[in-house]
Amino acid sequence: MTAAAAAAALRNLADKIERKESISVRGFDVTVPADVELKVKYRHKHEREKLSFKLTWPSALADDLGLEAGSGIIDHYRLPEIPPHNLKQLKKEMQHSLFHFQRLLEAGELPSPEEIASYRRLQESFANVAKPEWQRGVVEATSATDELAAAAEDGDSDGVGVAVTRLLEIKRVWHARYK
Repeated sequence: MTAAAAAAALRNLADKIERKESISVRGFDVTVPADVELKVKYRHKHEREKLSFKLTWPSALADDLGLEAGSGIIDHYRLPEIPPHNLKQLKKEMQHSLFHFQRLLEAGELPSPEEIASYRRLQESFANVAKPEWQRGVVEATSATDELAAAAEDGDSDGVGVAVTRLLEIKRVWHARYK
């Protein structure tokens, strides 16, 4: 089988798996509950093919599944006081922060001024190490963070939600462009 044929087969497999409600793994049928989203990603990187699977679910579902704190679900995320120096870890912390903001909104809360200030520190650290071609994305993200802070200060949960969604979209677009 050629590399192109193998890649096409893996992409086809990923598409088929995402449309199923259950998966058979070595003879075991694994049923995916309706609230659980299965994401399958195929990519070619550094002369290797990669097929990865990711399950995501609402935090409230953890109680229904009998999961306890510390079982892999981040119950209480604490924004770091000092941003990490490693670029990969810095990007992870920024993403975790945005997911934390989403969970706060789901619980009917808004990010505190301290949490937003901590997120800004992460953003500033990222801007300091960002490559020149990333600068337009940095400016977009800074603008969205300004909107996030203003909405949180005004007590506007819809505005906070829009800003967080915009920040996640900016992250997704720029990450896809430069990964």
